Amino acid sequence: MKNFKFLKVLTALFLIAVTISPLFANGQKETENKESLRTIKIFAYQFRNDDNRTQHMADAYMKSHPDVKIEIEEYPWDSYFQNLEVRFNAENPDFDVVIMDIPMIANYAERGFLKDLSKYIPQDTFEDKIAQKSLADVIYKNQIVAAPMQNSDQYLFINTDMAKEAGVTLPSVVVDNNTNITSDFAKKWGDSAWTWEKTVAAAKKMTKDLDNDGITDVYGLHIEQAGRLYQLQPLGGSLGGSIVAPDGMTVKGYLDQEPWYKAIQFYSDLFNKDKVEVPGSFIPGYDAPKEFVNGSFAMMVGGGWNIKMIMENPNINVAIAAHPYFKDGISTTPTGSWVIGASASVPDEKMDLVSDFISWWTLTDEGSELWYDTNGELPASKYMLNKLSTNEKYSQFPRSAQRLGVYQVMNTAQGRPVTPFYPFINEGFDKAFTNAAQGVDPTKALNDAINEIEKNIQRVK
Repeated sequence: MKNFKFLKVLTALFLIAVTISPLFANGQKETENKESLRTIKIFAYQFRNDDNRTQHMADAYMKSHPDVKIEIEEYPWDSYFQNLEVRFNAENPDFDVVIMDIPMIANYAERGFLKDLSKYIPQDTFEDKIAQKSLADVIYKNQIVAAPMQNSDQYLFINTDMAKEAGVTLPSVVVDNNTNITSDFAKKWGDSAWTWEKTVAAAKKMTKDLDNDGITDVYGLHIEQAGRLYQLQPLGGSLGGSIVAPDGMTVKGYLDQEPWYKAIQFYSDLFNKDKVEVPGSFIPGYDAPKEFVNGSFAMMVGGGWNIKMIMENPNINVAIAAHPYFKDGISTTPTGSWVIGASASVPDEKMDLVSDFISWWTLTDEGSELWYDTNGELPASKYMLNKLSTNEKYSQFPRSAQRLGVYQVMNTAQGRPVTPFYPFINEGFDKAFTNAAQGVDPTKALNDAINEIEKNIQRVK
């Protein structure tokens, strides 16, 4: 009898457990879903290996949104692109927000990996908040597929001691550690840029064989990113050249035109005819800014990211001049940098949060200023470009030198091609200019690259 009563109790408990446990499970699942919808996962580029700069932004956002949790995966340059490609191609990328290099976004958008942000943030807001040329670079097929985080700028750095020794007169307006840079000054500075022809003439004078052994000890000029599209696009751009068709589908009729044959011949001549460029600069790991500071070459066309390191070095006296242009052309400068977007896998019910975070970072005064103060690169937001130009906080050198970058963004900036085939174009362009620098006939090098690019485009169309 006792056993019978015990079995009845046990059965009752079992039935209660069977009834209640799904309720607990459902409750737990509902809690997890709510937490997931308030958690932002970021796939990030590692801007500095000793400082998680994305974390600075996440912490600030979470401080004002205590119910939000942000998780970050960070990857350095040498593994970032491979890891991002693997994750994008996975059934579930497992991130909501992605930080991307700007020339790749058309490729990602074409393959359906990115949300159209203009569905969640009005396009008018982007137009009000972001510099026009920066915004144009993130529009693909009439969709805003990312928000610009920052921009980039380029300068001609001149070793003034080497220039003086060689009898080279500097451009009429340059910047040194004592220059008071205003917006009016920046325009005069931009207007005083040397032509490429004058730059090469100066480079020849500053190229030296110090011990007369037939081997060059000091080269006259180096373009920082040897053979790279980002840095060399202004050569053809100055002559009116475009790299791809407006729809991004072909380089035929664009990269095979006279401006680019002149550009690649000019680049080849720097190494092979004029012999003012550094042949060893194509070696992996070549540290151009360090070599410039050490006196390996007299002038460097390089990025604004070098200004602080170069100008604060006590062992070298440097003037910063505007980026060169061809005498029969116009002044164009590289631009574009890192952008932030939303993964296409983000559920609709989560996009309000994700778009708010992206908007806060890139479009609000608070977010864009915090990012500039954190990372220090040239801004893309109108608010920060204006503040950088006018506010006393940014009037001290070397940060004040970026007022020159503001001038570039507003007047000379030319973005890289917006095309889903950018990886093919970038690889072909780099190969052509590198081969030309290393002695291959420039016309052949460019034609071979164009054929290879077109073959790759047709293969995946």
